[in-house]
Amino acid sequence: MKKPEVAETLVTQENQTARIIPIRTEAVLCQYPIHKLSKDKKPLQIKLTEKGEHGKGKVIWEVSPNAKYGHPGELAYKIDTLVINRLIDDLYPDVPEVIKIADSLRHLSELIGRENTRNTTEIKNALYQNAFAAITARLEFTGKDKIQRRFEFGSTRYGVVFIGERLPNEETADAIYIVLNPLYRDLLRHAKRRPLDYEYLKELPPTAQRWYELVSFQIFAALNLGNPRARYLYSELCMRANLPRLFTWERAKKQLYKIHRPHIESGYISKVESEQTTDKQGRPDWFLWYTPGRKAKREYREFNERPRVEDSSPKSPTKPRLVEVRKENKDTLIPERSPEDSTLIEKLTSFGIDEGRAAQLVENNRTECALWANAWPYQNQKGMENPPAVLISFIEKKRRPLPKAYKEAIEWEQQKNENEAARHSELADELHFQFFAAIFRARLEEELSEIARTLPGTYNAFEEHFDKKHAKDMRRIESEDVRKDFRVRKAMEFFNQIRPELGARLTTFDEWNETENRDNADPVQWFTSNQEAVNKLLG
Repeated sequence: MKKPEVAETLVTQENQTARIIPIRTEAVLCQYPIHKLSKDKKPLQIKLTEKGEHGKGKVIWEVSPNAKYGHPGELAYKIDTLVINRLIDDLYPDVPEVIKIADSLRHLSELIGRENTRNTTEIKNALYQNAFAAITARLEFTGKDKIQRRFEFGSTRYGVVFIGERLPNEETADAIYIVLNPLYRDLLRHAKRRPLDYEYLKELPPTAQRWYELVSFQIFAALNLGNPRARYLYSELCMRANLPRLFTWERAKKQLYKIHRPHIESGYISKVESEQTTDKQGRPDWFLWYTPGRKAKREYREFNERPRVEDSSPKSPTKPRLVEVRKENKDTLIPERSPEDSTLIEKLTSFGIDEGRAAQLVENNRTECALWANAWPYQNQKGMENPPAVLISFIEKKRRPLPKAYKEAIEWEQQKNENEAARHSELADELHFQFFAAIFRARLEEELSEIARTLPGTYNAFEEHFDKKHAKDMRRIESEDVRKDFRVRKAMEFFNQIRPELGARLTTFDEWNETENRDNADPVQWFTSNQEAVNKLLG
C-alpha cells in the first residue's frame, strides 16, 4: 500500500463559545441510506446485500420509492433529520404513535431553515416521499439492553396526516402529524442512541451533514480509545451516503473536498489523509484517515458530561402598571416574613400587584397565590384593561380552569424530567458496563480457554467462523484491549445465539453482574456512589 497522502488540511479558528445542543438519534437505521443527496439525475437504486452461508447474495436493506412522488431527496432528508428526529429525541423514551410535527407546511418549512417559503407544495411532496418510501430490512443489532436483536421490516417508517384529515383516534387533525409504524417505533425504543450537535447539523449542506452522521461514529470511537485518527473506507462512505463512487483519486478527491471543507473550516477535523487500497473485485479504493479537530474533541467532552435539566419556564412579562390599593398606616408593623413568602410576594409584585396587597393575598391563601404565580405567565391577557386586578380576582375566587398552556407546560416538564431520568439511567448503565468490562472480559476469556481445553472441536468451529466472518474487522482495530473485547463478544454471539446446539454457552454480563458482582449490581446506585470512577470514565 502507498503511504498516506495528506488530502486536505486547514488552520481554523473554531468558536469555542458556540453552544452545543445535543440531539440523540437511534444508531441502527441511521447507518443505512434512504435519501438521494447527490445532484446526479440518474435513477437511484438503494439495495445493500451481504453474502450468505452458501455465497449467495442476501438483501439486508432496500429502499423502494413511490412512483408518483419519487425518491426522498434533500428536503425530505432535512425534514427527517432536523424535525422528526428532534421530536423523537424530545419524547424519548415514551415515543408516542402519533406525533405533531408542525402547525402548517409553512411552519415546517421554517423548521428546516427555509424562511418565507411561498411554494409549500415541495414541502408536502417531500413529506410524501418519506412516508411512501418502502423499506425492506433484515438487520441484526445489539440493543441498549445489550441483547442481540433482529429488525425484519417490509413497510414504511411512518404515515403522514395533514390538516383536515382523520387521525387514528377519529379526530380531525388541526396540524401536521406523523403516525409511526409499530415495528419502527419498537426499534426506536430498543436501539442504542448516540449524540450529535443539532446546531451544527442545521448549518451543514446535505452531503456534509450525512458525512457527519456516518463518520462521527468513528471519530467518537477514536477519541474514546485514544487513537489519533479515525478511519473510513471511501467505497463505504459512497454506499451509505448515496454518493456516486469514483475510481480515480483525482476525481474522488474533488468530490470529497466539497464534503470535507465545512468540517475542516468548523474545526471538526483538522486533517484528512488518504491511503490507497483495492476492494474485493480489485477496483481502486481508499482509506480516509481523519484527525479529530477541536470541535470534535469539545463535542466528545460535552456529550460525556452528566445530563442536566434546564429551566424551560417562560420569562415573566414586563412589569405592568400597579394595582392601586388603600394605603396602610405607616405605623403598622410589618410582620416578619419567611424567605419563601418574600419570594412569592416579589413574584406577584412583578405582575403589577402592590406589595402590601400581595402580602395580604399570600397571608390569606398562600397555596392559591403560588399556583397562580406560576400559571399567570401562560394566561392570555389580550383585552384585559387591568391585568393585575384580574390576577387578584383569579386568586381570591380560586379561578378554574387554569390556563391550558400552563397545564401543557406542566405535563411537558413532567415528561422532560422523566426523560432526563431515563437518560440518566441509560448513562449509568453504559458507564457501569464500561467500568466492569475488563473484569467481565477476563471471566469470558477463562470460559473460552476452558472450552478450548475440554471441547476442542467446538472451539475450532468458533475459530473457523471468526476467521471467515470477522478477521477483516479484527485487523482494523488498533487497540489490543478492544481486539480482545471484540473477540469475546463474537464468541458469546456464536455460542449463545448462532450455534447454541453446541452446548458451550458463555455467561452474559447480566448473569455475571447478578451472581458475582452483587455489591455493585445496581447501575444507578453504583453511579451515584462512585463519582470518582464516573468522572474518570467521562474524562
